[in-house]
Amino acid sequence: MKIKFLQADHGDSILVSFDENNIRRNILIDGGPGTAYKEKDRRTGRYIAKTLQKELARLKNNNEKIDLLILTHVDDD
Repeated sequence: MKIKFLQADHGDSILVSFDENNIRRNILIDGGPGTAYKEKDRRTGRYIAKTLQKELARLKNNNEKIDLLILTHVDDD
């Protein structure tokens, strides 16, 4: 089992990954507000991937998915 704490601007997002019957499973707990995913570079105006977006891209590149999304509270995230 692997647990990653990812910056989500107003706290952390937690990704729990483990193997079940030789299948990689992923649980994402909270995600933060939209700004936790990407931000606009003030100098270039281009969007820059932040920690959460990079981690989700890594899962996708490895043919993995989020099997369970848990939201612990209701607000901007």
